[in-house]
Amino acid sequence: MTRLHLPLAFGYAITIHRTQCMTYPKLVIDLGGKFWKPGMFHTVLSRTRQLTDIIILGYDRKSFKISKEVLIEIERLQRIEKEQTIKITDYLHNNIEHSCSDKHIEETNDELEYPNKRFKTINDKNVCNEYNNFDDTINNLDMIICEPQEGLFCGRHALRALVQNREKFDDTYLSSIAEELSTQEMLINNDISTNETSYSINNNGYYPSRFLPFKAPFQTVGIFSWDHIQAIQKALEQLYNIELVQINTIDEKSYSHRNLIICHINDVQALFIHHNDHYFCARRFDSMQDYFFVIDSLKPTKHKAIHRNCVNDYIKFLDDEGSSLYVPVCCTIFKMENTPTDLMFSLIHPLPSCLADEII
Repeated sequence: MTRLHLPLAFGYAITIHRTQCMTYPKLVIDLGGKFWKPGMFHTVLSRTRQLTDIIILGYDRKSFKISKEVLIEIERLQRIEKEQTIKITDYLHNNIEHSCSDKHIEETNDELEYPNKRFKTINDKNVCNEYNNFDDTINNLDMIICEPQEGLFCGRHALRALVQNREKFDDTYLSSIAEELSTQEMLINNDISTNETSYSINNNGYYPSRFLPFKAPFQTVGIFSWDHIQAIQKALEQLYNIELVQINTIDEKSYSHRNLIICHINDVQALFIHHNDHYFCARRFDSMQDYFFVIDSLKPTKHKAIHRNCVNDYIKFLDDEGSSLYVPVCCTIFKMENTPTDLMFSLIHPLPSCLADEII
């Protein structure tokens, strides 16, 4: 076979496309030749009709350098693929509609669909169209983990939705945290004995969220419930080194960090929301970073999409409704006197990677 050496380096100056009829039936690339330089392969692709027309000589796999980060990412993706095998037939018949709008949000006086936490357990029907000023909804998005409402366990549901993992935050673990916090508080107040009989686990998962006056050692209600925000915060801190910073209140401990987060509110990874004794969250995924998806156990198969440019309007709407709003951040942020700009993104994106990051 005779080979004709062509000046591929001219491709840096002149771009020749297949549409200009300047293609060749076969091209032989000698990677070990002195004329071969990085970046020339694009020129080769533009001068052949198909990939099978390219013959490569001098290929040495060891000559390619792969960073440690790339190898870790490859292993992570392989592990996800092995643990959660994707079957194309599971998605062929799904009618998934995704329409997102960037229009400004109109003001509304409508209330949320559940006036309180107990109401939602006896009435599953929509009282009104929740957040009816946000019309973008994705239906049956199975790759987003969202457990349907069970009893009054919305705190657990919201935690698992936030980290996208059904295996974390089981009832025993959350109960132990609630009891630990209650014990600490009672020791501080020195009001009653810390006998174990001071606690009882209600079958519906609900404890009063407020501090209660304990006047007798036999009283069977704990100070903290497992859906108390402090129990939720401690669970996130222990398992993921994540802190929830409330952004619609003034707190001396996190005042400076709160202002910093608000300045970058369009870039945060998620919102953790408490309204009328009900928890849910809104979070972004790597494959669709421009949108927050509302993940609510009351609507486990429908996730409203809110554009990141509209998140301030969404926050204002929730704040007007009396909600408490929290942003998950890496606990490391509280150890820094000054937050470097290049670390800001990672500090406000503390959540672990999940399957929805790859697929949505």
